[in-house]
Amino acid sequence: MKITTLFLIIFIASFLVQCKVEYDNIIISDCKKSVPVPIGFVLIKAGSFRMGNTGSYLGYVDETPIHQVTITSDFFIAKYEVTQKQYESIMGSNPSYFKGEEQPVETVTWINAIYYCNKLSERDGLIKCYTINGTNVKCDWIANGYRLPTEAEWEYACKAGTSNDFYNGFLTNEYCFPLDSCLDEIGWYCGNYGSSTHDVGLKLPNAFGLYDMHGNVWEYCWDWYGNYDEKVAYDPQGADTGQGRVIRGGAWIDHTKNCRSSVRYADFPTDYEKFKNKYGFRLVRRP
Repeated sequence: MKITTLFLIIFIASFLVQCKVEYDNIIISDCKKSVPVPIGFVLIKAGSFRMGNTGSYLGYVDETPIHQVTITSDFFIAKYEVTQKQYESIMGSNPSYFKGEEQPVETVTWINAIYYCNKLSERDGLIKCYTINGTNVKCDWIANGYRLPTEAEWEYACKAGTSNDFYNGFLTNEYCFPLDSCLDEIGWYCGNYGSSTHDVGLKLPNAFGLYDMHGNVWEYCWDWYGNYDEKVAYDPQGADTGQGRVIRGGAWIDHTKNCRSSVRYADFPTDYEKFKNKYGFRLVRRP
């Protein structure tokens, strides 16, 4: 009897060590690990997924080829886009065109977002991720401070185990009208926006508990924009150099088709232009 019990204990322990959660587009391992999660963040476990246009809509050429990506380390990502209240408390000003404390900050450049990350890290006693020399920025990936997500981390977190156009289903109308039934539930876009951004967190979250991944404001990522290839990738960080930094997720003024999980655009990291009122960001940090 004692031997049987011992074998049962060993079997259960072995199962827990190998614990794994599987979705249709993602494999998340080490599900037994308990990590204190900072307020306003969720823990995203390391895992693999298919990056690119896995949905039903034809999409754009730069969303292909679909390729396997593995995120090798857990990371925290903010539930919400950085709000105007949060930005002003750190930077001392609010540049947003649409004013509202709980609306996402916008009319910011990529380099503004980088400075915000470093200043917030300093306030919270964390090691800064970014070394900034003019417009030249380097990232210390080991530092525990705040940073922008890589493009791969962003899509991994957005899809949350799905392979649809949106994390709650497939695209039903590519433009503003008639209303897209899926996107209307989870994001602000040209079919329901009312000529402005909206307070964060008003729509339905994805399975990871993240809000506004589709619509409201485009979100800056770390990566220089570049083409995909078919190779299996581990923690990709984008092109080595380029002219534009990647933005993801779509915004309040965009068509349904441009708010899909796999859509990718780029913008100059230090440039202001008339549509900057649709660019914002959310934060990431390592456990």
